[in-house]
Amino acid sequence: MRLSTHQHQDRLSALRRLGLDMVIWVTAFFVGAGIRFVGNPERFQEALAKYAPGLVVSSFGLVAVAYICGLYSAGGPKIRLGRRLILITCCLLAASIVLLSLGFINSHWQVGRGVLLLAVVPAIILIWIHHVIIHKVMYGFRERAAVVISSEEDEVEALLLKAMDLRNCSLLGCYARTGYVPKLDMRCLGSPDDAWRQAGSAPIDRIFCTTNSLKDPEVALLLRRLRYSGTAISSIALVCEETYQAIPLDLIDDEWLLHACGQPDHIYIAKIKRLVDIMVSISLGIVLLPLLLAGALMVKLSGGSGGIFYRQERLGRFGRPFEVLKLRTMVADAEAGGARWSTKNDPRVTPIGRFLRKFRIDEIPQLWNILRGDMSFVGPRPERKEFADRLSEEIPYFPERLLILPGLTGWAQVCYPYGSTVEDARRKLEFDLYYLKNMGLVMDLFVLLDTIKIVLMGGASRRRGDKLAEFEDKLKDAREQVRSKRRHTLLDAG
Repeated sequence: MRLSTHQHQDRLSALRRLGLDMVIWVTAFFVGAGIRFVGNPERFQEALAKYAPGLVVSSFGLVAVAYICGLYSAGGPKIRLGRRLILITCCLLAASIVLLSLGFINSHWQVGRGVLLLAVVPAIILIWIHHVIIHKVMYGFRERAAVVISSEEDEVEALLLKAMDLRNCSLLGCYARTGYVPKLDMRCLGSPDDAWRQAGSAPIDRIFCTTNSLKDPEVALLLRRLRYSGTAISSIALVCEETYQAIPLDLIDDEWLLHACGQPDHIYIAKIKRLVDIMVSISLGIVLLPLLLAGALMVKLSGGSGGIFYRQERLGRFGRPFEVLKLRTMVADAEAGGARWSTKNDPRVTPIGRFLRKFRIDEIPQLWNILRGDMSFVGPRPERKEFADRLSEEIPYFPERLLILPGLTGWAQVCYPYGSTVEDARRKLEFDLYYLKNMGLVMDLFVLLDTIKIVLMGGASRRRGDKLAEFEDKLKDAREQVRSKRRHTLLDAG
């Protein structure tokens, strides 16, 4: 049974929202041109052809900046309505500047002042209205939910649901399998049979279940009936995945990994991703060439031996070794004592190297690795063999990240900063596994936009990783609570 998730809905909603902003922006100028040249269809058609390239480019700039500000993401932090309107106004200003700049670059794309005045004001008002609606939809409606419990492990996951801040959802209680008595203090709404009998009349919009519940044929049948009667069914593990946008290692097994790796023949992954890598690496290489030359000059002028560029062996797809290319950011004999992780204030990093690392300038030469096919633009960061062997022994499922091409940037890189411990590597793996399962054109686009945001901010924060660590602590506490309740029940029965 395919479970319904917020994750797929969130991405489609984000695309619809940014698409509508683009349509409003472009349409406002077409309407403005229609008013400006009313009664003169030839001038109107000429204006449409003239304005189209600049409007398309500026509309992409509008939604890109809005996405970076978190205005389309339901999974991001809540943004107050006043701040949302201020941010989208700044995005509109940025789009206007892009449009005017393109007009100066190419006079054929220049938008007339009359059309600009007639179009910008309605565009601002309509996009404001759109974002007021987004705000109301995102944070106004709350689903009424219940959870199915059929074992003690189910109760552990039910406790996790109670402990999590479920987005747009109120957990009303549980449905317990016939013959099973819940040990925790959670309101019992009846059995799964009661949920089926009450379908359509009971105030339940969504039912959460565990993988264990789905193994019970009777419960699975009832859940399928509920799903087709209009009640949404979600896996508890998927809720955790969507809440933290990572895969907690304590909640997955080999079966999960088998399903997560089920899209290698997807046309984007098999064909288009490589084409995109080639096109983006060439385009960015041309655009970033001045920045690369400036970085290389800074390394050269900083003195020291070892050369401007640094080559190091990393593991690619399926563990195949390749040499990654970077600007040198450390002293020449940085690893004279053996391979070791780079730390936050690593004394081996030069002052110039620290600056280059902060804004990812040192990684521009890796565009050559992408062009060669050693790496993809988006994927798990390539790891050194010495570290990969050690981490594979200490962290379950670590070799899974070698199933796809490593990336210049990745979901783990935009969600978690540089790591220098086994625990940091575990956290990054949980984000990498999330990408492994959800990789695709839209996911890659969002990673690239987040990368721009991180580069401008000078580095990723630990916020998402810290929330994931808090979740795993809650998981341990929940298991201990269930064990404690079971011990008390056995003592009372004795």
